[in-house]
Amino acid sequence: MRFKVLIFLSFFFASKAFAGPVDAYLTAADRALDKGDAVLAVDLLEHALVAAPAMSEIYVKLGESYLQLDRIEQAEKYFRIAVEIEPGSAAAIAGLGTVALGRSDYADAEARLRRLSRVCGEECLEYKALSAALSQSREAAPVTP
Repeated sequence: MRFKVLIFLSFFFASKAFAGPVDAYLTAADRALDKGDAVLAVDLLEHALVAAPAMSEIYVKLGESYLQLDRIEQAEKYFRIAVEIEPGSAAAIAGLGTVALGRSDYADAEARLRRLSRVCGEECLEYKALSAALSQSREAAPVTP
């Protein structure tokens, strides 16, 4: 028990000490993603993970970066880690829904959409974005006889 408390405290104080650099990495990664430079974003986010390995936002952004690179498996891995850390992360759930759409797994995407509805409601941005993407994907899907 004492060991667990020490680990918790070390993560707690480390996260406070590295908050500035982590925020700087996240901001720089957002800028890189906005410019379409997902490779740079991944590099920056990997550095952020060293400082804050239990921060779900970093994993979500890694998932988004890997989606930009069309590396679906890597994106899914990071979105799943984000959900493990923070089960109610709307961004991570929406990311998993996007991965499902990338695989044309509409049933999984719909399940993620239902979960988003419970987590953040139908008015949150993540719900609206995944709902629109699901509708577009269905419309674009080839009809099988």
